[in-house]
Amino acid sequence: GRFLARHQDDNGKFAYTVKGPSGQYGSGYNFPRHAGTAGFMAHLANRTQDPEVLESAEKSIEFIVANTTHLDDGRAYFQDSRRSDGMAWVGTTSLAALALAEQNHPLAKEFGRFLASAIDDRGQVLGEMDRVSGTFSPQQQNPYGQGQTLLALAVLVNAGHEELRPAMARTAAFVDGDYSPHAAGRLVVLDEHWACLAALALQDAQEAPAGRSLCLAYLDDSTPNIPTVSDVLQPSAGAAGGLAEAVVAGALLDPEGPWRDQAMAYGRLFLRSSYQSKDAAFLPQPDRLMGGLRDTPVRLDVRMDAVQHIGFALLGIEALLRAG
Repeated sequence: GRFLARHQDDNGKFAYTVKGPSGQYGSGYNFPRHAGTAGFMAHLANRTQDPEVLESAEKSIEFIVANTTHLDDGRAYFQDSRRSDGMAWVGTTSLAALALAEQNHPLAKEFGRFLASAIDDRGQVLGEMDRVSGTFSPQQQNPYGQGQTLLALAVLVNAGHEELRPAMARTAAFVDGDYSPHAAGRLVVLDEHWACLAALALQDAQEAPAGRSLCLAYLDDSTPNIPTVSDVLQPSAGAAGGLAEAVVAGALLDPEGPWRDQAMAYGRLFLRSSYQSKDAAFLPQPDRLMGGLRDTPVRLDVRMDAVQHIGFALLGIEALLRAG
């Protein structure tokens, strides 16, 4: 969290990439990943009450507020002004809603209403919204959008936004019904790591569990190689962050399954991948990289989305360790 806070400008934007070993900043920016990082910082701020993290979380939300489009009917969405396709991304707004919910921000209600409007009568999350017509395009396979939106709705309901409960319940039923791999006749499971996080949030949001079977099917399909210390070639820590979050969720959803040991293995991988004080002698600007995580032993850059995914995974591992 402090790594991310050190690399944030006055407008709330984070450095998208910090290059290793130079410590120089890479170019470009990504609004969906800003939204996810803001969600992590807001969650970490609540967890730790660290002043530096709290200030960073507030600044990251200010950036979201400054780039929000308000609609006349009480809805609002987080919009990348650089996009030229005329569309508003549902998933980006879902991730931004996580940060707003963590901080009890009044804008969370408007974001939640936008997300609810993107769900059809069956509970399927539609595609992106055309900003001119205000209509959503159907999208048959939308694992990120489906999982992110369900996660956001569950978190918002847990935060007290009861008006969103019907949309959340409808989406949860769809995930266990027509969307599931068996009902859809799919031969493989799609990238459903967001569905795992949603299933975890739904445990608190409603009495009936939802998304658990989809999450565990995804994990069964996605984790054949668990990192070990003896591996000559280590997995990419950056790419493993999202999957590790899902593995941690699986361990919390299914305590009798194999996921706890796998979560710990990912945790060890991440700790081995972090820049530490012993690395300082080899870095031109060591303060730029301390607390960041190398993608691999030979790819030394640090990306903000990798840090936030891994940060969430480590918080989940902390919860597993505390549970014993």
